[in-house]
Amino acid sequence: MIRGTRFPVRSVVTYILRQGMTPEEMVRDWSHLKLEHVYDALSFYYDHRAEIDREIRHADRLFARHAAAK
Repeated sequence: MIRGTRFPVRSVVTYILRQGMTPEEMVRDWSHLKLEHVYDALSFYYDHRAEIDREIRHADRLFARHAAAK
């Protein structure tokens, strides 16, 4: 989580690196985030890439199971 928010680092990674959103778009769409939060989250990701990638894969599997159940 980004300190002081309930926003996961994996969400920043997903929106920016997978979906192509810019940091500026993120802070516009989630007004409780600041650019420094987004850049710190990306920096944390690159320092802990394997761990965050596992979290992303896990969240993707949960989403796929939930979608298949509907």
